[in-house]
Amino acid sequence: MRRIILGVGAQKAATTWLYSQISKDPAFSAPFAKEMHVLDLAFIDAFGAERKQVEDRARKVDAASSLQCDDPKSVHRFSMIENVERYFDYYDALIGELEGLSSDITPSYAALPVDALRRVNAGFRSRSIEPRVVFVMREPVTRLESAAKMVVRKRGESQDAKKQVISLMETYAGTEQDLSRADYRRTATNLQRSFEQHQIFLGFYETLFHPSELQRLAEFLGMANHRFSTEERDFASPFKLTYPVGFLEDLRAKYDDQYKFAGEVLGFDTSIWDDARRELYE
Repeated sequence: MRRIILGVGAQKAATTWLYSQISKDPAFSAPFAKEMHVLDLAFIDAFGAERKQVEDRARKVDAASSLQCDDPKSVHRFSMIENVERYFDYYDALIGELEGLSSDITPSYAALPVDALRRVNAGFRSRSIEPRVVFVMREPVTRLESAAKMVVRKRGESQDAKKQVISLMETYAGTEQDLSRADYRRTATNLQRSFEQHQIFLGFYETLFHPSELQRLAEFLGMANHRFSTEERDFASPFKLTYPVGFLEDLRAKYDDQYKFAGEVLGFDTSIWDDARRELYE
């Protein structure tokens, strides 16, 4: 069976680790980017600015000579965005073998609507490729904090790092931009409306590395004989910060629906999330 692993988030929830483990499978063929960013730019209006950036870069060169240009990825990516069938054709050729495997681990795919997800499922299946979708949820406040620290690190400004992180968290918590990556109820529901149950893996970051969960993930991916390395987890931050309790709990209130969904619908013990959030207390 030919397989494509679609990692749809959540952002800062072990997506880099997931890719590193999948890539060790002997049947794996690597795409030109871990995060392809085709489906989000093709189907989600909120990514219009990012799409325009890719288009501008791509139009600087002739697609026919893209292998000689400075930015062939943008040319290929924009070609797929313009016509998503090219995205499916790309993976069809890349996977090749009857037991071949590849992936697209792009956390922003969490915001894909049902019609787009159904098209993705049909597009791969029409080419005899089985899509398997992995969605790992993380305690929302700690996920946001990790994402904010990543932004600050990329800025390269270490001075007043905590102040910058707090400002980012206050600005984005609960906004549509934030929930495009952290509305777990919406993402999981859309997946369940678009794929069959055996095609979907729903997990939680805080318990993902427990032996039973690793085994469940391996079996889902068709990698039951593979031993996942837990030493390569990508959640270690270069700097650890703590915050006032009231600040964190105010943020927590913005994600009440995600807590209810995880606990009441998925049966997750949300006290595990409470414990994770409390690790950020001053």
